[in-house]
Amino acid sequence: MQPWKTAGPAGFDFGAHYGQLCFIMVGGCHPPRPTQFGVRSGVRCTIVFLDAPMPGQTAGEELYSVLLWGQRIVARLRNCTGQTLLHRLIEGQGTGANKPNDLADPSPADEQLAMGWVNFYPGRLEQLMADAVQDFDVQERALLAQERGQSQGSAARAQAQTQPQYQQAQPQAAWQLNNQHQPVQHQQYQQPAQPQYAQPQAPMAPQPQYAQQPTQPQYAQQPAQPPVAPQYAQPQYAAQPPPPPTPPPPAQPAQQGQQQGPPWHSAVVPGGVPATPAEAGY
Repeated sequence: MQPWKTAGPAGFDFGAHYGQLCFIMVGGCHPPRPTQFGVRSGVRCTIVFLDAPMPGQTAGEELYSVLLWGQRIVARLRNCTGQTLLHRLIEGQGTGANKPNDLADPSPADEQLAMGWVNFYPGRLEQLMADAVQDFDVQERALLAQERGQSQGSAARAQAQTQPQYQQAQPQAAWQLNNQHQPVQHQQYQQPAQPQYAQPQAPMAPQPQYAQQPTQPQYAQQPAQPPVAPQYAQPQYAAQPPPPPTPPPPAQPAQQGQQQGPPWHSAVVPGGVPATPAEAGY
């Protein structure tokens, strides 16, 4: 498995940009994964070049989703997620023919040039930084999904190889199945049965039809009259005089010190102040 062979979608040649001043927006650092150079970590970032001191270089160029996986570069950018850095890309010091890539700190003139770019493109640096972080999250999820798919495929192939293979029996023809272990049976010839025909029957004479006797009419019976019960006069009684009216109770004299109030109850709001009828809910 080699998740990346070159840095960025179209590849990034670090040596082609030696000497250029650039902004580096660090989106994040991928965990170690197998590469063509061994197990390496990679920093994904966005780079904006501010000048072009060498022929063939372009000032103002923006490169997105650039993957840097040099050990020295990764060591310097590993803990800078979400930060914008200003450096020049240089060839580092080392022994041997292949010298490592490295980053040089900017000079005061470089900082003045970078500040002019920021003032000329207000808000552009912040937007590129947010896009770099979002791109890192998308790329990391894609790598994790690819690794899960490869691990599941490897497990399925290993399970298929460990399962025993059974040899299937060759199908046999129908005549072979019928003739296996079956003795030859000789059938005797039998005369076909003679068809039997039904005997014709003589037609039956029609039965004579007799006329039916007319039915006698039925007459409704008169209902019997029920006997009438005799009526007797009700006895008359003298009317009773009405009872005398009960005299009203004597009025109680008002006690001293009591006053008669209005015809509704008075409500008291907290604090002992009498409430108006509207405040009391009437």
